[in-house]
Amino acid sequence: MKKYERMYEDLLVKYGITGEEICPEEECRRFFQDVEAGRPLPDGVRQAEGNRSVFLRTTEPVEASEAEKIFYAGFCKDVRIIRQCAVFFAVLTAINLVLSLLVAINI
Repeated sequence: MKKYERMYEDLLVKYGITGEEICPEEECRRFFQDVEAGRPLPDGVRQAEGNRSVFLRTTEPVEASEAEKIFYAGFCKDVRIIRQCAVFFAVLTAINLVLSLLVAINI
């Protein structure tokens, strides 16, 4: 379940629904000690991927409801998939046209 929560948080940050800010240095030290001791991090806090001693806190806009966030994140993901498919088929069509022209010239 943690994997899907992380993916959800990444989508919200990527599409600008929420943001992330670096925790203050004293909190980072405390969170690092918690991680080393095997204790879980508080909700909305995650360890930075590049630097294990830095922790990020998720910031949320007050006006957006949870349902709107989920819908928007899913919608943006779907639009990205549709765009990737359109690019794939456009490239495939271009290759087909070039090959057709080469065959037509040789005949």
